[in-house]
Amino acid sequence: MKTFTRFAVIGLTAALMATCFTACKINTPGKAIPSKKPGQEQAIDEKGGKRMVGGWSAAESTEVTEKQMKYFKDAINPINGYFYEPVALLGTQVVSGVNYVFLCKSTLDSRNGTKPMKLTYVYVNTSGEAKFMGDKDVTLPGTDGQQKPGGWAYEKDPAITADIQKIVEKATQTRLGANYEAIAYLGSQVVAGTNHAILVKSTPVVNDTKGAGSFLIITVYENLDGKCEITDTKDVNLNFG
Repeated sequence: MKTFTRFAVIGLTAALMATCFTACKINTPGKAIPSKKPGQEQAIDEKGGKRMVGGWSAAESTEVTEKQMKYFKDAINPINGYFYEPVALLGTQVVSGVNYVFLCKSTLDSRNGTKPMKLTYVYVNTSGEAKFMGDKDVTLPGTDGQQKPGGWAYEKDPAITADIQKIVEKATQTRLGANYEAIAYLGSQVVAGTNHAILVKSTPVVNDTKGAGSFLIITVYENLDGKCEITDTKDVNLNFG
């Protein structure tokens, strides 16, 4: 009986030790169990808010900040003969880092007139290193990017003046359900009056609540009496390529 009791105690002790060893192994400090796959974590934007990895988001403010300008210059400086500078930030895309798309104007006049504006793409990794990814032309309505006599003319200075602001306000005053912010004046065409190509940010408003914004190139016809109306709209696709 005593021999049986001794073996039972030894067996029970061994079982308890094995259980303790197993539990200690599972809860070993420093061995965190990953809850998400790499690349699915949330990213922190420049304003401290969280954004999920995904597609392009229209910039809340199109003003190019000092930090974003530094990213642009760091990315472009290694490239010889790149004669464009940013005038507006159009959007960002969270990846493993952040992609930026800038609306840029040419700083060099060609013999055939001012070059078209461009969308320039810059990637900034998680260490803050910037790299030029590519660009694409922003063309005027009904053109292939070429300036022709009697046709559309690219604007050398895309800044929105008080006169251009008034044109946009008059042309959009009957378009309810969205706010239109003029971002850049792209070009003009003299007809029986003037056609204006203007890049705007359209932000839908429903029940006093603003939705996600998007960018459009609107064609505004201004007649000889100063009346303005939108005759064409074209979505600006922020995707590269």
